[in-house]
Amino acid sequence: RIWDIEDEPKFLYEIDKGTECVTDKVSVHSGYVVIVPSWPLEAGALVMTLDINNKMEEKGKYLFPDEPAKTALDQLWEHTQLRVVKCKALVTCRTPDWRVVMTSLPDCVPLVEISLTVSNLYECQQIRSYKGTAVILFAKKSKEEDKVKLVTIDVGDEDAKVRSTYSTDAVTDVALYTDPEEIYLVRKDGHVFMYDATKTVEKVKITNPLVRSKDKSVVDSCDYQLFVNGKEQICVVQSAPEASVGRNIKVYSYHGILMYEINLDLLVYGLSRDESVCIYTNAAFLAVADSKRFVLFNVKNGKFIGIIYIPCHLERTKGKEEKDCMFEQTGLGLFVFDENRLIAVHDYERSFPAVLDIYKFW
Repeated sequence: RIWDIEDEPKFLYEIDKGTECVTDKVSVHSGYVVIVPSWPLEAGALVMTLDINNKMEEKGKYLFPDEPAKTALDQLWEHTQLRVVKCKALVTCRTPDWRVVMTSLPDCVPLVEISLTVSNLYECQQIRSYKGTAVILFAKKSKEEDKVKLVTIDVGDEDAKVRSTYSTDAVTDVALYTDPEEIYLVRKDGHVFMYDATKTVEKVKITNPLVRSKDKSVVDSCDYQLFVNGKEQICVVQSAPEASVGRNIKVYSYHGILMYEINLDLLVYGLSRDESVCIYTNAAFLAVADSKRFVLFNVKNGKFIGIIYIPCHLERTKGKEEKDCMFEQTGLGLFVFDENRLIAVHDYERSFPAVLDIYKFW
């Protein structure tokens, strides 16, 4: 279903592309939907583009020419990740070894293919990018170790190359935004590091005040996320509802000085203890959301501003078991806060029909 949300939400059309195109790995770029199809062999594509202004007609697609790679791609599809970087599609996939493919957009002409020196024991967790830099986070999780690899790729107009591959441990989130390039890492214990992808070195930027050398169990059940708001704030979020320290946001200055802290479990905010929360910031506001409300704060000082309630929606279970869901249990599948709108996509894996809420902020 296609909606124009530039002003008042206006329904344009709907179209069925078939089950082979069903995906949650999607991006919108310059009038085209860029997707990684869930069934690459049926769709005939590792990556493809659909024309929004022409009833989702296929504009371009690319699939490996060799049969072994195509077969492995189809079998290992869940490992495939997509990111649009400098108007190019950057795709990580296992075929069966890890590789990166970059294609033009919207024609999906292959530009470069890179084999990565990353073991198949690792899983691709995320791709973060800013301008011509992309950082791919791979993790190997087991009871004995929590190893990660950070692959940094420089993306040019017609090519891409690996700048560095770095081995470390317990990184849960990556952020890069500022200019000149600055890459931030947050670890399982809540410490924030600055990472130099050229020299492959890291140094402590922010130390988690909860960590004590003799009691590391304090943060064992925490789930730390990182949000960098330009050169204004660094937000460290503990969002796991079951953690003994509770859910909170610590907001630091660009220089790493604590500005304020928000306890998300206060009764006045009313955030569900059964859900993880999503956060987003812009120049003026910090917003926290679960499936039922947006809680707004002043991003400069953390002062509570108010609550916008999300109306109840009819939800019917799809019968999908929790272990088969792609995301952790949460009430929102996506939350975006631009300068004049709040946009919330409710969790489409556990409820049906899927719901998109759009709120004009001003």
